[in-house]
Amino acid sequence: MDIRLFASVAIAVIFLSRTVLVSAEETQRNGFWGGVDVGAGYVERSVGSLTIDSTDFYMGIKAGYVVHPQVLAGLELSGWNQQATDWDDDTKGAGLMQVFLISRIYPMRDSNLFAKVGGGWVRQWANSPTGKSTLDGWGATVGVGYDYPLGGNWSLTPFFNYGFGKAENQSHQTFTLGVGISFY
Repeated sequence: MDIRLFASVAIAVIFLSRTVLVSAEETQRNGFWGGVDVGAGYVERSVGSLTIDSTDFYMGIKAGYVVHPQVLAGLELSGWNQQATDWDDDTKGAGLMQVFLISRIYPMRDSNLFAKVGGGWVRQWANSPTGKSTLDGWGATVGVGYDYPLGGNWSLTPFFNYGFGKAENQSHQTFTLGVGISFY
């Protein structure tokens, strides 16, 4: 994947954000919440003095509970597909995945703008002719986003996240731009 994917996602997020802006209905956050995210992320992995970077497809799912209308807590399962797995060739495939406890904080009561913080477990994996390699470690993320109400308790949620972490001897950092569908 290349920078064209990242630019395409950015343009789609901007276009969808402008289109949905006409819906001014206020989102009521209470009870359980969840969502699905897609996007593109710049992923940089480092091992010693070697640095590998790429722009990769991102997908995540998240769910949790609304602690307060301005504070959501939950679990996020997400990752970046760095090389597609080939079912006919088990030497292909690589990615970075994470399982994070997250919190979304809406600093202004009457705004759908939020900040996201989280952290937890990460795994970097790669298939090769010598077998599958997995490295486990820790990571963290911070981000911002905005919920554009779609009606009812559904929102279109463009976001930007920064993440970092370390899995054994490899460190990584990510910059992800995407859009999600959220419910409250």
